[in-house]
Amino acid sequence: MNQQANEAFPQASVRVKSLSLAVLTALAFTAAGPAWAQAELNTRDVNPVHPLCSPVSFIVSLNDDDDNANRRDDYREAALPTQEDNLREFTFKLPGAAKVFIGEPVLVKGGTTAVGLGRRVRAYTAARQPFIFNQVYNTPVTFYMEGVKRSKNRQDFAFEYDYRNAADQHICGPGAQGTVVKAEATFSVKSGSGTNFNTNKKMLITGTGKAKSKWKPAGYTPTWSFDGTAVLATPNQKDTRFTAGTVITPAAGLNSEELTATVQEAGLWIEAHVPVNITAPVHAQEYRGWINGQAIDSPSATQWHDANRGRFSLFNTRIDYHLQDQFRQRIKTSAWAGRRVQVRENIGNVMVSPIATVQNWINTRLRWTAQWRNKSNGQINDRLRVQSAPKSIIIRRPGGGAAVFVAGLQVAGGIMMNLGANTTSGKHRLTGNFRQW
Repeated sequence: MNQQANEAFPQASVRVKSLSLAVLTALAFTAAGPAWAQAELNTRDVNPVHPLCSPVSFIVSLNDDDDNANRRDDYREAALPTQEDNLREFTFKLPGAAKVFIGEPVLVKGGTTAVGLGRRVRAYTAARQPFIFNQVYNTPVTFYMEGVKRSKNRQDFAFEYDYRNAADQHICGPGAQGTVVKAEATFSVKSGSGTNFNTNKKMLITGTGKAKSKWKPAGYTPTWSFDGTAVLATPNQKDTRFTAGTVITPAAGLNSEELTATVQEAGLWIEAHVPVNITAPVHAQEYRGWINGQAIDSPSATQWHDANRGRFSLFNTRIDYHLQDQFRQRIKTSAWAGRRVQVRENIGNVMVSPIATVQNWINTRLRWTAQWRNKSNGQINDRLRVQSAPKSIIIRRPGGGAAVFVAGLQVAGGIMMNLGANTTSGKHRLTGNFRQW
């Protein structure tokens, strides 16, 4: 993450199966629709100003984003939004100085005041009250400057300051010149079959986007960066193409990774930023299932089986799923970047058994669909059959004598197979109950 400014302002029971992330990095895709959804980037000021005895040059952002989400430019607000981050901090402190005079900012051309709505800036105390200029303050003293109208030219307004000792004698005070910078930055992502990126700030792995920016007054060129994994085609130009990587945003970190454009001057930054959550189909939530042609609440079968007969059948099941991302939200809440999943892990790959002979049979003979049956809305189905299975995988003949079931199946409720560690709900279990002959 980029360094932040140091400001005082401060369901019903569901059945879920995890999918292998290793598979996600080897997906095959096909192109879909060309629709693009555009998100505007918010801005913020990073790093404080510490005026000393050398001339000061500074930048402050035009506060025209919407930190309090009320669809109104923040600089038009009568009071500062609680989470306001478009403020440049100024702290006056100098060794040997006990006081400082801080003059009112004025326009360089004409000398009229630069303070107030419709001018250049406003300023506040840490208590969020208007800061009073043209006064002498005991040091240290801090105020926070907000840009309310962009500068026509660089360094087109200025203010004086004068450090003094305890006897009120002049020490130094060369003055400060500033620029209010307006950032117009957008990030557009193909929406394809998913939700517009601007709705949830989420896009599928390997998806692409276009980041564009304009900075006024002229002369500023940003550097683009991303907190996650992505390829930025031209990171040192005003515009860049963004290609998401295959490492997804952490499940506990929704909106924690940002795409950021940064301009700098004299160690001060203005950032335009937007969260970009890189997603993939990590989970599948069952919403409908059948066994032997009949709808079921839980895909399980309970049957009694005789040890004498040579083969047995348990179920022929189909289960429909909604693909979910790492945040346990349906994958269609992400922009699909014009692509759909074609290859996916199968239910047979996650079936396990505590019985070695059954596990070997699962690995070699269990019948299940060859791949997910995909739909562009993120709904899939899978099928699993345990029919006419050889009884030899669940019985043994001690000393060559009479056949008995293996130990785990000699009680009602014995588990022949289930979804193992990938099962996050005990209801999603395919079981067989047996009795000894």
